[in-house]
Amino acid sequence: RMARQPRARARGCRAILNVAPAAAVPEAALRDLDLLVVNEHEALAIAGGLGFDTSSPKAAAKALSGRLALTCVVTLGGEGAIAVGPDADFAVPALPIQPVDTTGAGDTFTGVLAAGLDAGLPLDQALRRASTGAALACLALGAQESMPTAAAIDAALPRLGPITAIG
Repeated sequence: RMARQPRARARGCRAILNVAPAAAVPEAALRDLDLLVVNEHEALAIAGGLGFDTSSPKAAAKALSGRLALTCVVTLGGEGAIAVGPDADFAVPALPIQPVDTTGAGDTFTGVLAAGLDAGLPLDQALRRASTGAALACLALGAQESMPTAAAIDAALPRLGPITAIG
């Protein structure tokens, strides 16, 4: 029997899934992904549901990435995010802010990340934009209303600290 090729990859697309809120996702579906975006609680829930290491969000990300051949991005709120995958093993800081409302942060993060990748940015640079955008979304009330413009993200990017390697 011929191996199944995901439809997105067959068409030259990247498959990204943001599991929010945490839910059971069939392992076969996860294997079809290029990028899994989750918060720390979702990472632990998905990894645990598959019997993977749940000793920390980083361990869960490493297990998900290694066993499913995908890049796992775990958002960590005010601590930024980590990316673990075949071509990624780094942390992106969070923009230092005093949050007003975090309702739209996750959606903003994922949307800005996807837009950056679609524009051809490498993962690390797309994640810098996503982290900055998510922080800016926390400065106003609401979800959709708080999402920053590309110009606002560009203006704030210089205030974001450097990407660091994780081990």
